[in-house]
Amino acid sequence: MVSLKPIYNHSFDLFMDNGTSRKLMKYEVAEVLWEQLLSLVYPYMKEWKEFLKVNEKPKKSVTKDVWTMFFQFVQMTIDDVKAVNSVVEEGVWPVLIEDFARFLKAKLKL
Repeated sequence: MVSLKPIYNHSFDLFMDNGTSRKLMKYEVAEVLWEQLLSLVYPYMKEWKEFLKVNEKPKKSVTKDVWTMFFQFVQMTIDDVKAVNSVVEEGVWPVLIEDFARFLKAKLKL
């Protein structure tokens, strides 16, 4: 998982939307990249995709902060899904990830 981090981080720079002055990636691109980069290593990818379908927040673009922090979230929860509890309690994560942590916590009844 550690060796995936540089590839994951660099993929944002490669695929970000050059049509804006801000560091944003089109939502559709992010969705495909998440599937390609994380589906084989992250056991809760199905829940992430389900969450994204019902959540309206990221439908246009994904910020670099959300992109980067989602990878940190994956690393935290890949072996210990109960770590979602600390994400919910801390309240310092991007809102999208905190909302997903609540969604995952409820779905898995943690």
